[in-house]
Amino acid sequence: MAFQAPNRILVGLTDNTIWTLDFAGNILAGPLVAPGIEDFEGIVQLPSGRIVAAAYNAGKLFTIDRDFDRLVNLGVNYRIGVRVSQPIGVAWDSDKNQHLIAHAGSGLPQHTEIVRLENFQDADPAVNLAALGFNPGAMTYLPDEHLMALGHRNSPAAILLFDNSGALKEQIDVSALGRLRAITYIPSTKQFAVRFASDPLLVRILSRTGTLVRTIDLSLSGINQVLGLSFFNPNHPSGGEFLMFDGIFHHTAVVTDFFGNPIKHFDYRAKLGILAASDATAITTGPMEGAFSMVDFSSSEIVVFRLE
Repeated sequence: MAFQAPNRILVGLTDNTIWTLDFAGNILAGPLVAPGIEDFEGIVQLPSGRIVAAAYNAGKLFTIDRDFDRLVNLGVNYRIGVRVSQPIGVAWDSDKNQHLIAHAGSGLPQHTEIVRLENFQDADPAVNLAALGFNPGAMTYLPDEHLMALGHRNSPAAILLFDNSGALKEQIDVSALGRLRAITYIPSTKQFAVRFASDPLLVRILSRTGTLVRTIDLSLSGINQVLGLSFFNPNHPSGGEFLMFDGIFHHTAVVTDFFGNPIKHFDYRAKLGILAASDATAITTGPMEGAFSMVDFSSSEIVVFRLE
């Protein structure tokens, strides 16, 4: 909302419309519609009388003529990156040597999807979550079955399995355990390691069909909750290692053995510049093999790093 001289108010709405009102609230002009654009949040009148508006996630400034009749062919493009916003889950597709990212689309439900990130330059759609009625969540990949796995955050509480064409192949019901918050697949045992919302420091090891096998108590790990986790190094004497990390207020990451015994800690904000990590994955193939990727929900970034 902004003042328009001499006596009007400019208002942008979430339904992609812009209006002008007087100070009594009466509509004087509008709606002016920008097709395909949602949620006008920035709007201002220039000294020339023209109006400039910015939508929430369009990555562009829109110019409107002084009579509020139409959008004119003037504007500024300020798009950054590959237009993947608010990433919640990340996994490594070892078949295609690509990142898979589940993102919330700037909070607009119709934009939620899983994309493939190739060479950090292009994001290609992989699964339209909005069309299927699913919410983005933590991710992992099943290399032995060539399936993407998404931990559905809300109802139905399930592990959703998609093939590489984006088709939903299977749903593993975990509703008896609660809302799923973190997940990683263990190829060597064909099991899932999962953290549910009701138990911040308890990781449950589930069979491929969702049956509880064992639990890992992380109350002595030095973190306050398991916000994300990734399995790696199956050759470790214990059977493998996990990278786990804490929430936005603590920024602690911990590496544990296969049974949750801490091996090392580090501050991921200090080391990586990440403010709000939401998920991580081990990169198991290709030129970056042995590294990890972590996604930052707050800044819509992915950071690739190696453990010291």
